[in-house]
Amino acid sequence: MAKKETIELKAKTGSMYAYLRQGSVAPFIREERWTTDPWIWHGRKNLFPEYIRALVDNCGPLERCITMLAQFIAGKGVRFYDEEGNEIEAAQDLFQEWMIDTPQEDFLWRTAYDLAHGLGKSWNVRRSATDIVRLDHLDRFGLRSGKLVDGRVNEYWWSSNWEEYQLDNSNELYKPEKLKAFDFRKDAKPQAQATIFSKSYRPREPYYGGLWWMGAIQAAEVWTRIDNYNRTQIDTGFAGAGMLVTHFNGTESELKKHKADVQAGWAGSNGQALLHIPVGQGEEAPIFTPFERGNNAGEMDEIRSACADVMYDVIGIPSLLLRDREAGLTSQERAIFMRLQQMMRTLVEPIQQWGICKDLQRLMTAAGIPVWEARIDQLQIFDTVQSDAIVMASTTVDEARLQRGAPPAEDKEWGAKPLALASTPPQLAVDPETGLPMEEKKGPDGKPMDKEKKKGDPDEEDPIEA
Repeated sequence: MAKKETIELKAKTGSMYAYLRQGSVAPFIREERWTTDPWIWHGRKNLFPEYIRALVDNCGPLERCITMLAQFIAGKGVRFYDEEGNEIEAAQDLFQEWMIDTPQEDFLWRTAYDLAHGLGKSWNVRRSATDIVRLDHLDRFGLRSGKLVDGRVNEYWWSSNWEEYQLDNSNELYKPEKLKAFDFRKDAKPQAQATIFSKSYRPREPYYGGLWWMGAIQAAEVWTRIDNYNRTQIDTGFAGAGMLVTHFNGTESELKKHKADVQAGWAGSNGQALLHIPVGQGEEAPIFTPFERGNNAGEMDEIRSACADVMYDVIGIPSLLLRDREAGLTSQERAIFMRLQQMMRTLVEPIQQWGICKDLQRLMTAAGIPVWEARIDQLQIFDTVQSDAIVMASTTVDEARLQRGAPPAEDKEWGAKPLALASTPPQLAVDPETGLPMEEKKGPDGKPMDKEKKKGDPDEEDPIEA
């Protein structure tokens, strides 16, 4: 690579938009016909994962969303179950044996952190002659896919720093390492070491899948640029107040001193913003041209706040979870709980399934322990007592029945009640001859008469089971 090209590449890789096709935030996937490399390029310069990492690191709201999402994905540990729903202790013990150097909590956290970035996850599986003996997390940002062969990717490539390798491909320290893809097929030949790479589905993208929060990228970029703009304002004091043109004749060193003297009185965090342009001596007087301010007070903060809301909405993290809240069973608490339930069902649990649980279930089966389901113990942000109270206050009978696979209640009014107010279902008398419901007996006041309780009858019935 020529020196000029190397310098240009170095400059571009520090820019957030350097890895994207112009006019789009979608990563550019370089196909085989355009390169002789055995791996598939991910983004311009093959650095889209690096772009994502830089964006997350430099955007406060985005980093907070990713970190919180990773915490929920990791949960509190994984459990294994058979077809009847019984926990398989042998699978749990084997999983712990695979975690030779890394505790289960660290393994799940690292995996979850990669998944939260939206780029999938990668694991390294090691075997003895016959058995799986070790399972390690593999940094997803260093992974690149090999090419499709008969509809399958049979190999991956990993480098500790793709950016440095692009600048100097002769550096052995960053030279990509070839990794065999783990083959789950029953007739597959066991590999001493193989890699599992899981990605989310995206049509016509067989290599890297899709980034579900792609729509938040531009908002995150705007947020970071405003942050940089504000920092520049503090460092230089330049606010586009105006341009000063003065007349000056002298040497170059004298000119530099003259400019420094003028700007010293105007620039800086406590000074007046000024752009000073000296010109040669002439008959005209010095010229001062004021600039119109393009940013009103608070305008930038409003834009940043709007960008943060876009990121919260697109990623799927309820903004209520990121703000201070008062303790107690308030309407805000119930709103948080309901939003949290929605996030768990539509975002966290699907990622857990395709990114972690599915592959653990398949690995256990491959190791000789048939596992029907792997499940992560979910993270709780409410204590048990408070959570129960919130559920009872915010979940209707029909919603609870649906969660347990039961049909909606026959009485629609009762089914729409919160669980806290619907502990006992309405009782309908049945005609012994026809088997059809009879009208309830009503008292003189027009209200249904209570049935006489028999000794031993429960005081209440489960509204979900009823």
